[in-house]
Amino acid sequence: MKKEILVSKKNVNKAVKYINSLNDKEYFELEKKFRKEQPNIFLYIGIFIEENKMNGDIVDDIVVFMLIIWLSFKNECEEIPIVTEEIIDLIDEESFKNDIEMGKYFGIDINDPEYDSKLEKLNKKFDLRNFSNPDDFLSMLEKEGLGDFIPELFKNVSNLPQENIDSYIASEVVDLEDDYNLSDIANLQSVLRVIIKLFDTIVNQRPIMQVIKSTRDATISNRSNQKETNVYQVKISLDGIKPPIWRRFLVEDDITLDEFHETILDIMGWVGAHLYSFDIDGFRYESNYDEEFFQGDYDSEETLLRDVIKREKQKFKYTYDFGDNWQHTILIEKILPFDNEQDYPFCIKGKRNCPPEDCGGIWGYQNLLKAISDKNHPEREELLDWLGDEYDPEEFDIDQINSFL
Repeated sequence: MKKEILVSKKNVNKAVKYINSLNDKEYFELEKKFRKEQPNIFLYIGIFIEENKMNGDIVDDIVVFMLIIWLSFKNECEEIPIVTEEIIDLIDEESFKNDIEMGKYFGIDINDPEYDSKLEKLNKKFDLRNFSNPDDFLSMLEKEGLGDFIPELFKNVSNLPQENIDSYIASEVVDLEDDYNLSDIANLQSVLRVIIKLFDTIVNQRPIMQVIKSTRDATISNRSNQKETNVYQVKISLDGIKPPIWRRFLVEDDITLDEFHETILDIMGWVGAHLYSFDIDGFRYESNYDEEFFQGDYDSEETLLRDVIKREKQKFKYTYDFGDNWQHTILIEKILPFDNEQDYPFCIKGKRNCPPEDCGGIWGYQNLLKAISDKNHPEREELLDWLGDEYDPEEFDIDQINSFL
């Protein structure tokens, strides 16, 4: 995978300054150049505008923002691959899901037979031009129980990695509020989110599954059968502790990231009473069993390990217990063929014992070791009682680990 490319504020500002410097003829030529270079995006925008019956003024604004996004990426990486229809379809589908959720926020569902009439009423009700000043509009929102709708609408709902472009677009769209109603603003935001994500996908050469959250229309096992199973030789090390605490183990590539997390718990010795996350190539993966606490980009229960591991020597981070903040570095040492004679997962080697659960992170662990090793330490007995059993920081029982596995 290509090194992550993020568009800088400098190159966003450069694109804006350039477009603002153009006369009408030069601007028309730039638009024509974009149309020729990225025909699929231009076709997508045309269909979107037609379906949403958007007025000419907001269409002009969309084209301006679209050109800014395009030039920002070109300033950063010089050449941009062509966006394919497949990528457009998949990303547009995810954006459409976001719009449906926003509709539900207002109490309307796309499957409602009265959807069109309800949407029309909402558009009239929330038309900013019906209010003499912004305070009256905000007061109305509060009465309707929608006081936080505006920040909800403009927040980064698509988890875009290109924050510099998204921040610029969001701030400029806010300034357009007086000219358009909320439906116009929502449509504009939707199409711009899609365009940013299209370019981000092809520039960074991300697999489609890292752009679109997977849906379980087929079981994980069915997906696994579509490809020959390989095995990863993995080394995991707990960051910030010396002498190091680490394990080397084998694991099949067709398990989910959530199952990989469960393997890590047994391999390292964690109890598993806390949340976790994987940070891989700029994306955060967590279990989405409780939406209230979900902070990830993608659901680890719906992501296969093989879909995010692309090469030997690939490194990424695993964090366990966001309070104690135990951070681990994971290295894919080798990609091996599946061996029918070998049990998986399987621990090959390791060093030292895992820290006790809930001991306060690296700082608390260091103080605990210091206290229990000093017979005169005032907290020694209390800490030994808390540990329950005699704790040996140097102990490593590979047979016990493999029995857990």
